[in-house]
Amino acid sequence: MTNGPNHGLLPHHQAAPAPMWYQPMPAAPYAMPPEADGWDLLRRIWRRKGLVLAITVLVVALAAAVVVAMPSRYTADTRVLVGVQDPNVLNVQSVLKAISPDDSTIRSEAYIVASRSMAREVAYRLALDTSPQFNPDLAPEPTWLDLLHPGYLLATVKGGVDYVASAIGLTDEGDAPSARGATETEDEHQRYIRQTIESRLLDGLTVEPLNRSHVLNISAEFEDPALSARIANSFARVYVERQLVEKRKANLKANQWLKAQVADLQAKVSESERAVETYRQKHDLLSTRSETLIGQQLAALNQALIAAEKSRTEAQANLEQAKGLADGSLDVENLPGVLQSPLILMLRGKQADLAREAADLAAKYTAKHPKRRHIQAQLRDLDSKIGAEITRIRGGLRHQLQIATEQRDRVASQLESLKARMGTANEEQVKLRQLERQADADRNMLEQLLQRTAETSHQDDLLKPDAEIISHAAVPVSPSFPPDKLIIVVAVLGGLGLGVLIALLVEKLDQTFRTSEEIEEYTGLTTLAVLPQVKRGRSRPLTHVIDNPNSVYANAVRMLTARLSFDRGSKQLPSIVMFTSTVPGEGKSHTSCSLAQSAALDGKKAVLVDLDWRQPTQHLNFDQMNDVGMLDILRDEASLEQALYHDPESGADVLFAGRNRGRETLSVSLERLRLVLQRLATQYDLVVLDTPPLVVTPEMQFLAQIADTVVFNVRWGSTTRQAVTSELKKLLQAGADMAGVVLSQVDLSQYNKYSYDDGGYLRHRHLVREAY
Repeated sequence: MTNGPNHGLLPHHQAAPAPMWYQPMPAAPYAMPPEADGWDLLRRIWRRKGLVLAITVLVVALAAAVVVAMPSRYTADTRVLVGVQDPNVLNVQSVLKAISPDDSTIRSEAYIVASRSMAREVAYRLALDTSPQFNPDLAPEPTWLDLLHPGYLLATVKGGVDYVASAIGLTDEGDAPSARGATETEDEHQRYIRQTIESRLLDGLTVEPLNRSHVLNISAEFEDPALSARIANSFARVYVERQLVEKRKANLKANQWLKAQVADLQAKVSESERAVETYRQKHDLLSTRSETLIGQQLAALNQALIAAEKSRTEAQANLEQAKGLADGSLDVENLPGVLQSPLILMLRGKQADLAREAADLAAKYTAKHPKRRHIQAQLRDLDSKIGAEITRIRGGLRHQLQIATEQRDRVASQLESLKARMGTANEEQVKLRQLERQADADRNMLEQLLQRTAETSHQDDLLKPDAEIISHAAVPVSPSFPPDKLIIVVAVLGGLGLGVLIALLVEKLDQTFRTSEEIEEYTGLTTLAVLPQVKRGRSRPLTHVIDNPNSVYANAVRMLTARLSFDRGSKQLPSIVMFTSTVPGEGKSHTSCSLAQSAALDGKKAVLVDLDWRQPTQHLNFDQMNDVGMLDILRDEASLEQALYHDPESGADVLFAGRNRGRETLSVSLERLRLVLQRLATQYDLVVLDTPPLVVTPEMQFLAQIADTVVFNVRWGSTTRQAVTSELKKLLQAGADMAGVVLSQVDLSQYNKYSYDDGGYLRHRHLVREAY
């Protein structure tokens, strides 16, 4: 603030220097205690526990209403064992083969049970055409609950789609019962009713294999529990009975066919056997039980030829081994039995002994020593004897080979001669074999058919179905649909989840200030005080500091006074303290009044100046008339002494706003206002200015430059962060000396849910009660 002219109003007052121009620096984020990081989300949810509980109760109530409105359905289960084996009394498996109980077969049988033909038979047996649940002609008019049922809506949409498809020719008339016209005949109507009953019956039927067993589980789910059990049992009985009927039909058909084939084959077998005997006698083809005489002789010669060839091969092999023994390539231990002569074995043994003796002498004597020469002579003599014996054996083997070769040639010659004889009879044999094969085939076929005929004739009484009902359906006592417990549990969990999401969304959308930490984080300014909300029923806001000096509110006002003194580096209050806010109704008038009263009660000379000319409130706080005030002083219609009001209870002086004369009020001299305020600063220890909100009047920037310090009032949980930071930016750009922010009208019962650290002072319930 620059020095200005005195005009005789301030003989001794020196204006304070103007504050430096600066931009608000972003404050460091509030450092929450370590335990707050983990509990922050839970704190947010706990703050909105009422909302979460309300949403949960609403969702559960809706779920309960849906459960009550939905019709109950009962499920009855029948179990059928597939693949039961018949007793093996007669072997008719080739005619009537039983079901093989593999997985694919079990699934196929499940489709058979859930077929329309089965449903048609069950509907006929149970007379379901008389039930309103199945016959659409007997169904009552749907209620509004039925109209809202998902199944009814789905059926209505499906019927409309079928009607449109039939109208444009996408389906055949016979395949779209829902597209019936006005010219529908009685037969077409009955067919529509029958198909509708079958469809509704199959819609409530479920057939599936039980785990990995061969058991089919037939489940029927309908509104009537007794009817559900009857339907499940009827499907099982119809399935078992149909299997038995089909087996009997197949058995009867097979029996009739077998009897006709037996009669034909008997005549054919007789004719074939006569033809075989006639041809055999005509061509003199005598035979034993299995073949002709020539064939038997040929077989014997073949066996003899094989034996002769084997003898020759063995002789040839023995001769080759004898040659190997002669040239020394074959060891005597490896000789076959025919070549292991005792003489050769003896000579080989002596030869081995002499060889060891020669080896010993060679280690002692030279080659010309008489002993060594004698040993060598003995070895040569043994070699000559062994060679002579081998030559004799080779001669005998060569003679054996010659004899075996001659025997083989003789047998081969006889075989060729017999083959030539047999070639002349081949043509007759071929024809004979054809006749025999035909007769054998006819005979075998006749025997098999006779056996099958005998079996099928006695099988009818032993036929059993391949399935057996192992568990009949009992009438269920409790509904299976809707699952009320599951729906309620899901509704509770879903309601809690939805409530938590909405609570977090509400917390996210809450852009107001709830704690002093948020103020410091978003504005970069210090929170001077947290003023609780004072209810008007217990005491007037004007006298609350006086009537309750030990209340939380009074202590908070004294904390504001101390912070204003300490923040300036001294224990003295600034001369001129300006209070302002973003919008009206944020409690700045109440705060400024309480500060002036508290300072006066502490022995300081304080004056409260109401500069909110458009909406003055201080005269109402003191129950006075707004006849004389600052506007009258500025218009030279009253002196300062005439306009001042002295509060007898607190000892503070008050300068009301004065009478507002419309446009004339807007033309007041701001320079004269500055002089009046400077004069008050010379006469009082503390001058408290109650100014209008920033969004109301543009004079605030001028007043901010006059004041020694500015206190910005923010209402708890009301003013948005964007509005506060925007107006604070304007004050800072105007050069205001910002002391900090006062968080007013705080609900202490809710404040502790937001604040992480307030020193514990505001958390005591008895202090909270005193604030009111």
